[in-house]
Amino acid sequence: MAVHAMKVRAALLLYPDARPCGGSLAVIHGHPVWGLDLDRVDLVRDGLSHEVLTQLCRIRPSDALTRPDTADRDAALAACVVQVALDHGPTAAVVTADRLMHDRVVDAQQIAQIVDRLATRPFAGRAQALVTLMDGRSESVGESRLRILLVTNGVAVTPQVPVLENGRIIARADLGVDGTNQLIEFDGKVKYGGADPEVLWREKKREDRIRRQDYRVERVVWSHLDRPKILMARLLREIGAASPRNTEPHPTTKAG
Repeated sequence: MAVHAMKVRAALLLYPDARPCGGSLAVIHGHPVWGLDLDRVDLVRDGLSHEVLTQLCRIRPSDALTRPDTADRDAALAACVVQVALDHGPTAAVVTADRLMHDRVVDAQQIAQIVDRLATRPFAGRAQALVTLMDGRSESVGESRLRILLVTNGVAVTPQVPVLENGRIIARADLGVDGTNQLIEFDGKVKYGGADPEVLWREKKREDRIRRQDYRVERVVWSHLDRPKILMARLLREIGAASPRNTEPHPTTKAG
């Protein structure tokens, strides 16, 4: 992403009257992206009648999604997420939307209002899927991708499930399968700080404590997400062996 950020800055020197949009806007502000082709910089310029492709840039004319009133940073970021959905599909957009919502940069209503204005636009279904799938409670790219995989395979899950011991929260699991005692944790390097033995030992103690509250815990790592069919088959087996448990259903109001 650092290389793409440099490309964005170079493109703005060539086209000072342009502004970044889509995935390029997310990158230049330091927000996570996934599943995007970052070979070209996405720009928008007022006054163009059609899209222009150069070796460095994709330059779009200003329209309902990129008009000047999105010059405000937060409004522009909400629009950029919708643009990512149209260009690259809902999963890529949800990854960025989740983080923006989690960090309270944008909220679900801002994104939904933009999507409502684009109902007749080509690929509008991708943006509508974004609104359905985004959830600001997920805390990392891996957690977002894992949640999307489960939900799109018919598994209802709730992010950041509190685990109680004697009425006190002792942990929050990345995902809980609604109505069961199955928890699913995503193990990312950012979360656990690499393979430091002390960190791993503390995490094992945390997991043991969770299991003592009659939960099942299944772990997923980055490499598993690259083989979604195999991962989903494994998770479905684990979920099938889980016990019923009263848990909060996935709420209709998303965090953020």
